[in-house]
Amino acid sequence: TFWKDVGTTIRNAWQAIMGTLYAVGNSFIMNAIFPGGAKLADQNGYRAEVAWLDLIIAVSLIMYMNVSDRCRTFALFYIAMFMMHYMNPDSVAKFSRSFQVDWNGTGMSYLLVCLTGTGLAILFSFVPYPRFITNAAALDASNITVAICELLEQVIEIYNGTHSSSALHSKCEQAAEGINEKLKSLELATQTMFWEGFDIGQSGKRRHLMSTFHKLLKHLMDIIHGLELAAKVDDLADDGLLRQLSAEIFELSDTMKAILVGEGSLSVFVADCELSESEARELHRRALELADESHRLSKAYTQLRVESGEPTLGLHLLEEDYFIYNMAGLAHVVSEFAVNVQTQQHKPMTDALIDTMLDVMDPEAAGKNINFIIRGVVSYMLAFVAGVYVYGDDFF
Repeated sequence: TFWKDVGTTIRNAWQAIMGTLYAVGNSFIMNAIFPGGAKLADQNGYRAEVAWLDLIIAVSLIMYMNVSDRCRTFALFYIAMFMMHYMNPDSVAKFSRSFQVDWNGTGMSYLLVCLTGTGLAILFSFVPYPRFITNAAALDASNITVAICELLEQVIEIYNGTHSSSALHSKCEQAAEGINEKLKSLELATQTMFWEGFDIGQSGKRRHLMSTFHKLLKHLMDIIHGLELAAKVDDLADDGLLRQLSAEIFELSDTMKAILVGEGSLSVFVADCELSESEARELHRRALELADESHRLSKAYTQLRVESGEPTLGLHLLEEDYFIYNMAGLAHVVSEFAVNVQTQQHKPMTDALIDTMLDVMDPEAAGKNINFIIRGVVSYMLAFVAGVYVYGDDFF
């Protein structure tokens, strides 16, 4: 449960509590139907087939639900323990009966131990000082943005022919792989940020901004990586048109970088969740300037292409067309995001919680994992039956 940051620790604690509570709740209901289980069969009308049916349903349901592996593990572990006691006529374990809570019973004791342990884990995550994943995610987002801008500059060098493309391809590919891994980690961190503020007030706005900014970075990365993969010809631009537009291309790249990183940039806005009035005006101005530079670059390239008389289907020309098209796409995505992000509304806490609860019983998610559910239930039941025999009683 205990982890290196507050958000992950709280999330782990919640998942452990919910998994334990699920198993305790199932035991509580069964002991209300047949108080005492198999050991009081002569008094409560205990039916073994009902207990086995409940076990199958409880296991199938937790396997079906779109919950975390940690929650599922806690639930399955305690279901096995409680149901083995419940179905064993010689068990000495005590449980709540007839909807009367027995705080000294086995189920409630394990729940209290879980609550105590997870509570201490959360407490210790603040010692000697709290390390919030929200702050770590903001720093990671800024570092990823810088890496993406550097990758874009290297890709521009490939297309401009300023360096050997064969030498840069390997470097760009390694950088792209590293960035994509960091983007996956940032996505998980953004989800975990919920547990540090439960999307209340500024924490909800900050998490929403981080989520939308992550999508922007992923979109930019997809375009840039695609550009790198498309440049297959060594020394692509030795006699191409792009070298004549080198100044305009790097100017567009620099403007884009100024919007994404640095003082008054999008990465600062996402981290702080606010910009001063002057910074907001400057960001808006840069976004409009980026759109204008993109338009001028496309127009200049079109004019050069007409003047050069290059064959329409030449390999260099096709790749240069692709490059200009995607540079314009990058500029459009960044400028539109910069203009619109400050007015976006984040989802209220209540709506976020409702969506999360509905996701728990997501038929579409379960349908995609039907093989996992079937194999999981069958494997669990076989292990349970084996455990019953090892335990020493034949409940059939």
